[in-house]
Amino acid sequence: MKKFLTVLLSALLVAASLPLAAFAQTASEETPVIKGDYVQGEVIVCLDSGSTAPRSRSALPDLLAGAEPLMTLSDSAGDADNTQLRSRQAASADTPQVLALVKDESRSTEALIAELESYPQVVFAEPNYITTNFETTATETYPDLSDLQWANSDQSSKNNPFENPKGFNIGVPDWNIPSASVDSENPVVAILDTGVDLTNPDLKDKLWTRPAGSSLPGGDHGINVSGEGSLENVVDTNGHGTHCAGIVGAAWNNMGVSGAGEKIEIMAIQSNTSISSKIQGFDYVKQACREGVNVKAVNLSWGGPGQSKALDRAIEETGKAGAIALVASGNSGWDNDISNSMASGFLNNPYAVVVDAANPTGTMSTFSDYGKRTTDIVAPGSQILSTVPMDQSVYYPEKDEAPVW
Repeated sequence: MKKFLTVLLSALLVAASLPLAAFAQTASEETPVIKGDYVQGEVIVCLDSGSTAPRSRSALPDLLAGAEPLMTLSDSAGDADNTQLRSRQAASADTPQVLALVKDESRSTEALIAELESYPQVVFAEPNYITTNFETTATETYPDLSDLQWANSDQSSKNNPFENPKGFNIGVPDWNIPSASVDSENPVVAILDTGVDLTNPDLKDKLWTRPAGSSLPGGDHGINVSGEGSLENVVDTNGHGTHCAGIVGAAWNNMGVSGAGEKIEIMAIQSNTSISSKIQGFDYVKQACREGVNVKAVNLSWGGPGQSKALDRAIEETGKAGAIALVASGNSGWDNDISNSMASGFLNNPYAVVVDAANPTGTMSTFSDYGKRTTDIVAPGSQILSTVPMDQSVYYPEKDEAPVW
């Protein structure tokens, strides 16, 4: 168990490396100011589920009647002994709720929120925030680079340009020493990002595969909820998701890089940058957990300004199903205790682990957000080597016998 927990926590380094709803207005009130980037003319609402039933939809206001369901939130009956969760769900503890997307391109987001908040069926309404992928300060290549990976264990290589203080790393037990053990219950980590390169030799044998007879939508190794391409196509054309996947679970095969966990399987979920797409990804993970898939964590190496209640609820819902969220604190150097960072909105969420970034010198990365109350742990996040899509290339002079610089 100790080894498993260490491996699971080691996935935190991926997260490291990489507005409240408006109230209905009176004539004398000003339109609320929304902080952060968001999709204009789109709003995410939390609805009492009774209002979305077939019999009641005809009685809904036009704005709600055409809402696109994103995720069903279960009631709190199963958490009767959890005081923290009871307090978070007190407003609607007796009935399930639904997160849905409302669109009206002819109106401003502010105006939509103001109207939606006036409806009795709406628990809250908020912008469909746009997220940003958090990049590491990384370099990648194809030969065996494990001797240059400082984040997982102490390295003795004299040629390591990322030399770190002894003991300043995750300390994965027996890291990069392949074992002969066969575990039928390998932990699965969902990479909710830009997709994963399924052909990369460090990843192709580490992909989670949908069980035969499963009712899960999507393809063999995950789902595409980006709205671009088919649900089955999770191929990464950006590179960010592949980079995250390699940090978590690249094969221990004496080439390329080695991931934090030997037995971890990668579930690929391709999303776009909107919160509505991220929620659909969480809904897929929740469904997988309920089918018995051993998903232990969802990696969120993205964020931005603007706190999302809807995303907070989606993380909670998926956490109750069995998978926690590993959340990057941010790459803006903000104090999240006083900022409007998305990660700071998960302060009271028991299923969100918010991660700051450190560099090989044993100090915080200069770009990392932080917060005494709003972040939970610091993990390696600078100069992290990982995988890239096979149709991309990166030059690494440290491994070239005749470097060009």
